[in-house]
Amino acid sequence: MTELPDGQKERLSIFEQPAGVDWLLNYIVDLVEKGLSLPLTVTTEGSMITGTAIGGREYFESIGGLIARSSPEEFGADLGRMFSQFQEIYPRPEDLQAEEVRQRGFLHLRDARVLLDTRPIKDKGNPWRIQ
Repeated sequence: MTELPDGQKERLSIFEQPAGVDWLLNYIVDLVEKGLSLPLTVTTEGSMITGTAIGGREYFESIGGLIARSSPEEFGADLGRMFSQFQEIYPRPEDLQAEEVRQRGFLHLRDARVLLDTRPIKDKGNPWRIQ
């Protein structure tokens, strides 16, 4: 949406994106922020990354859990909770308007793996954040 001089909002179409923004990728990210998870492979800076596209809330919850499990007891738990709280910057999927497409800044992947020559690097897959 764009703010008009009289304070009203003009709804832009999905195709009306700022220069350099991929309208289709923005649309996909918007769908996953509304609760859909979707297998996806993207190319970025010459690397191919594959995983399941997820919303920002799930991404930060996942990161918080990983930190809590991989760090010393109390410190890890505290740090994990802190990272999990970052999910609050993202609205809950049920709070988003179905027809509204917001401008997104990041793509989040679950079980992300970097591909080399179409074969994944040996890795169990991790959360990944791409701008």
